[in-house]
Amino acid sequence: MRRRAIPPEEWQYHDRSSTEVRETLLKLTREFVKAARGISGVVRIALLGSLATAKSRPKDADVLVTIDEYIDLKR
Repeated sequence: MRRRAIPPEEWQYHDRSSTEVRETLLKLTREFVKAARGISGVVRIALLGSLATAKSRPKDADVLVTIDEYIDLKR
């Protein structure tokens, strides 16, 4: 029996509405931002991409994190 490949959009949305998916993405992005802003050397955090627009079915959250040039990335 062959397994049917599930298209990414169907997998993500399945029986959830666009509003539900958008709310989940925004909630998870907020959690990331709250954690990242507490890191020394983080200068700016920006939300980009489809989630920041009126696109009806965003698939992910694009976040740009700007760091100080002197931050120790070895940690």
